Amino acid sequence: RNPQIPGMSMQMMNQTYMPMPNNQVNEKFVKLATTMQTMEPIKRETIDAMTNEERRNTFGERIFYLIKAIGDPRCSKITGMMLELPVDDLMKIISDPAELLKKIDEANDVLNHTNSN
Repeated sequence: RNPQIPGMSMQMMNQTYMPMPNNQVNEKFVKLATTMQTMEPIKRETIDAMTNEERRNTFGERIFYLIKAIGDPRCSKITGMMLELPVDDLMKIISDPAELLKKIDEANDVLNHTNSN
């Protein structure tokens, strides 16, 4: 399944993700950590009181913003993939730069595998 995301060319959606050298990983970690520190934390109680749509929008906006901040060209597609995760995982992703980078790498691996078949 490879639906086109509005506003994103097929060329952008199919870009190949290449693992980063350690210095780039460290730069991205620092960028995510700094960005996360400037954002208002999302509390679990707030999330629990939301409808599914509000929860999806809240996590989606936050995750998209964070992935875009580090310049991943697949930020829309990766955000959509992450929104399928359980709330506990999403809470960790939006507050832990290492966890978010790990999930971004996993998503890019899946996308690369899907695009190579």
